[in-house]
Amino acid sequence: MPNFLNPTALILILLAGMGLLSNAALAQNSKAWTQNLFNPKPLEDDVVLPMPCNGSMVFRKILIPLPQPLDDLPIRLGSSDQEWGVLEGAYDVHIAGSFTETGAVSGRYYLLGKYEVSQLQYDAVMNETCPATSAKMRLPKTNLSWFEGIAFSDKYSLWLQANASDTLPSEDGMRGFVRLPTEIEWSFAARGGVAVSPSEFQDFRFPMPEGLSKYVWFAGAQSSNGSMRFTGLLDPNPLGLHDILGNADEMIFESFQLRTHGRVHGQSGGFVVKGGNFLTPQSDIRTSWRVEQPYYREGTQNRLPTTGFRLSLVAPASESGDRLKQLQEQWLTRGASRNEAGEAASARIDKLAAATTDVETQQELSRVKDELRTSNQMQQEQRERAIRSSLQFGSFLCTQMNQVGRHLQRGKDFLKTSCDSTNPRSGEETCKNITNSLNQTQVALDTISGLYSDSIVELGSIYSTSDINEQAKVAKQALLARQVTTLDRYVDAYVKDLTTYIADRTMTRSTWLEGCVQITK
Repeated sequence: MPNFLNPTALILILLAGMGLLSNAALAQNSKAWTQNLFNPKPLEDDVVLPMPCNGSMVFRKILIPLPQPLDDLPIRLGSSDQEWGVLEGAYDVHIAGSFTETGAVSGRYYLLGKYEVSQLQYDAVMNETCPATSAKMRLPKTNLSWFEGIAFSDKYSLWLQANASDTLPSEDGMRGFVRLPTEIEWSFAARGGVAVSPSEFQDFRFPMPEGLSKYVWFAGAQSSNGSMRFTGLLDPNPLGLHDILGNADEMIFESFQLRTHGRVHGQSGGFVVKGGNFLTPQSDIRTSWRVEQPYYREGTQNRLPTTGFRLSLVAPASESGDRLKQLQEQWLTRGASRNEAGEAASARIDKLAAATTDVETQQELSRVKDELRTSNQMQQEQRERAIRSSLQFGSFLCTQMNQVGRHLQRGKDFLKTSCDSTNPRSGEETCKNITNSLNQTQVALDTISGLYSDSIVELGSIYSTSDINEQAKVAKQALLARQVTTLDRYVDAYVKDLTTYIADRTMTRSTWLEGCVQITK
């Protein structure tokens, strides 16, 4: 017998066909997507948002371990390789988060799509009727223009606000929204963010211990073999993002700009495409890879079969009056000088500006004061980075003292039991070799201990306890974000020794050595 639809379902389909019913309403009669369709490799800390048609989209938190709204992390993007300089030349920028992190690792974060937007997800938002679910719909959505990517993010944001606003993170009383990622957001996450070390962040690619083919679909028979692949088949980058390199290259929110030496060029052109795709040669797969695509081609919107996108979830930067006031207060603090000479110079500029009635002179003095504030802020940021770098170095020396000191103690214990004159168990020559080895180990330990002490004396003569403690929090949060949890005890030990020295100016080298050696894992 024929399988007739029930009357309710028939009415829904007729209304949809007439354009009188949206896919949001049809979703009530749709089956929920299986996890394999939207999150084939789930992680415990995934952020899952609903979609029309009983669908879902998965995001990953991209943490910046700085808690204040105006705090931002200095990073270096691009590449130092001169071959791609005009397109990918290295430049210094800053990255910040939209939302306050309330978990174990404090700071702020934004969210980035775990996978490239799939054909199924695109159709669920943009079509008037819900798409039929199938495995082939897991392919990235390509062959769309930048404007269609913007339209998708707009329509999905509106749907979330209307149907699932409680699932969106909020900041300053405002719910988040989705859009295409900026190039800084995309690049920071693609390189591994704070989940990798600073040196790994500057590499051509994020760490790939199992080799490129385990993480990236690129050109060639040993990888994509000329075909787009389903999302999420390969391993993710250190932040849990799949196919951030290769498979489909990805559209970026802002317009393309060339690179001059250390900065972006003034002209804006088409849109930016990042990441490479399944036809990109293996040698060209890198996080700095970027090309320009025109918004229009041959009289129509530019659409490419290799280009897709993923979404960023962010919040407004200064929505409320209270938040703007907070930002302004922090801005004044960050731009103000932290020494008497700088404060005096700023006061003199104000006095000169008040004493003159010449408009041009007042404007010039205002510009000078702004330049002074900018210089002060740059110096403060450099100061903060120098402190964090020194803390990492001191903590590393503490780990080395721990390892070498424990090794030395084990050697001494062995020498005592095996080469005791009353009960010798080793030959004289062997005992002599062991003694020589231990003497060399002692020299190495003394050298490391000396470097540790020197770093405390030098750092303690420059920075205050408040400076040290403030940057120690950031350094520890960065270690936690990289899941290097064993090092935080060494950071604590170094900070304790450093702040004690600042307080009493007493160098207790043997105590510092013993403190590091006694740290247990």
